[in-house]
Amino acid sequence: MKGTFFLIVVCLLFFLVPANSGTQAQSSLFEDNFNTNPNGSVPNSWTIDGPSGWNVQNGMYGINTAGVSNTVPKDEYWDSTWKNISFDVDAMWMSGQDKNIIFHYIGTYSFYEIHYNEDDGGTFHIDRHIDQTNGASVATPLKNYHLNNGVLYHFRVELSDNHIKIFEGANTLFDIQDNTPNPILGGKIGLRAGGTEVWFDNVVVTEISAETPTPSPTPTPTPSPTPSPTPTPVTKVFLIPGTGASWNVDALINCKESGYSGDWTMAPYAKEVYSQLLSSLTAAGWDTTTFNYDWRKQVPENSSLFSNFVNSNVGLNEKADIVSHSLGGLIGRNYLESQSGGKASKLLTVGTPHKGLAITYPAVVNNEIWANDLVEKIAATLLFKHCGVPASFKNMLPIYDYLRNSKTNQLKDVNSMETKNNYLPTNFVSPFWGVKVGTLAGTGKRTLKIIDVIKNSSWPDGKPVGRENVNEGDGMVLIDSAQIPGAASNEVINQSHSGIIASTEGVSKILEFLGAPGIEDPPYFDPTSALILVGYPGNFWITDRNGVTTQSDKGMIAIMNPEDGNYRLQMIPTSGSTSFIVAQFLPNGKTLYKEYKFKGIRQNPKVIEFSSKNPKENILNSPKSWFEY
Repeated sequence: MKGTFFLIVVCLLFFLVPANSGTQAQSSLFEDNFNTNPNGSVPNSWTIDGPSGWNVQNGMYGINTAGVSNTVPKDEYWDSTWKNISFDVDAMWMSGQDKNIIFHYIGTYSFYEIHYNEDDGGTFHIDRHIDQTNGASVATPLKNYHLNNGVLYHFRVELSDNHIKIFEGANTLFDIQDNTPNPILGGKIGLRAGGTEVWFDNVVVTEISAETPTPSPTPTPTPSPTPSPTPTPVTKVFLIPGTGASWNVDALINCKESGYSGDWTMAPYAKEVYSQLLSSLTAAGWDTTTFNYDWRKQVPENSSLFSNFVNSNVGLNEKADIVSHSLGGLIGRNYLESQSGGKASKLLTVGTPHKGLAITYPAVVNNEIWANDLVEKIAATLLFKHCGVPASFKNMLPIYDYLRNSKTNQLKDVNSMETKNNYLPTNFVSPFWGVKVGTLAGTGKRTLKIIDVIKNSSWPDGKPVGRENVNEGDGMVLIDSAQIPGAASNEVINQSHSGIIASTEGVSKILEFLGAPGIEDPPYFDPTSALILVGYPGNFWITDRNGVTTQSDKGMIAIMNPEDGNYRLQMIPTSGSTSFIVAQFLPNGKTLYKEYKFKGIRQNPKVIEFSSKNPKENILNSPKSWFEY
């Protein structure tokens, strides 16, 4: 159920060929992503074997049943000669103990199934039903494994004669040969439910080459060398921005996880950070696309959405490069892990906390904002003040020991903590499925490394009372956290968390990693202050003392390094009640935040009285005259 279930669970998507797959894909034979089917319908290419109830909901195909029911492709969509195939499918079980997928299906009582049972602590095995009306013979020993309800998993089944390989994500579950008498060597793939609610997506059946035994060595003439085909040049680049750099006013201002209007776009306060990179990539000849996303969601869920985004923008035989910043780098690496490299040719992570970052601890535990980077500080302020801490922040908690007892001076074992990262670490190691992986880190900025804590009942792992900062970081992420062992390059430049992707030096390093010359544009300077105005629903604009008017963009006006003075505000609400936020981010590091509610469609002009030297919280007032701005 795309768009519904994804918002209430942690979604882990594992896609395409695992790294240890030993066969070669040839061509697609059957596929269905259920996107074109109306809710409540059974797809035209599928038939049901067992109790009814299978139906499509929001682009996924599933059932909630107390019995046992199978669904398989109709005969007219299947060729009985298909024997050497791979079968990919995403599956999300919402309830129940048994979890099943079937293959080699030739009838109601003859098929094989992957069978997961939670009752014995979580085990997988393969069941073989051959002309059996009840029960099945177990074809494999039990394999201890744990699946969670409400999580999206990706399975791949590879069938070559009697050889069966089964993968969950990049993990090999089984690699066996069925040497029993009369094994099934053909048949359909299928989906199965037994006393559960389950939803499936992205079914793909692909022809693979048959395995052949290795012959005894015999002398053979040396063939003439055949020139290797020239690979298709990579011309596409995907940018995955960092935390808070994407914006949807309805979702964020109304704290909606679903049912909000509009798409996610680049946040107005983040555009300057990425503008030089995007324009430079375009000028260098790349087809550049930005993946704007709901950064409140956890990494695996956004990774699965990114996978869909890539597949819809990249051709079957094409590759693309990925440049990812901050949190976006975790999404990029998870894409490689879950897709076994996917369609990526290169992945560069820029200021990505591969080992987490310490400033997330006070945020996760107590809604405190310690961010030094202005973009992330703006995003966190707007969200924390209004809605609370997003789930994604737990994905960025440190995985190194970073809490220190202020009395004993001893570091706390991160693995013994109650507040722990629920995503990292993962097995992201060289050779990275053949993808060229690099990192870019910043240095020379005071970056939090250790937090001194004392016992406190409101802080399960300790209340912060002191901080140890080091210069080996970008102000947010330590160099050690931003780098990946075994990467093709681990570059370090003297820039801040935003500067590593916004500066001329940072953009040049990115272009060079992708294989293009650097640039010589003017240097980038981090903004030191901001005036953020958010209004919804409606439109508004402000006019400064020089007569320059700025129109709201998706419900926001962001003025970086604003000048002191009065700004005239005019609003056109589109509802009887309008929320309006004024957030001031001052040069001294302080933040002033105030929310307003306006009633009625007609609103008189107002004046915003901004002063960085003599700040006050309430700066939105009615003008004394029409000329006060």
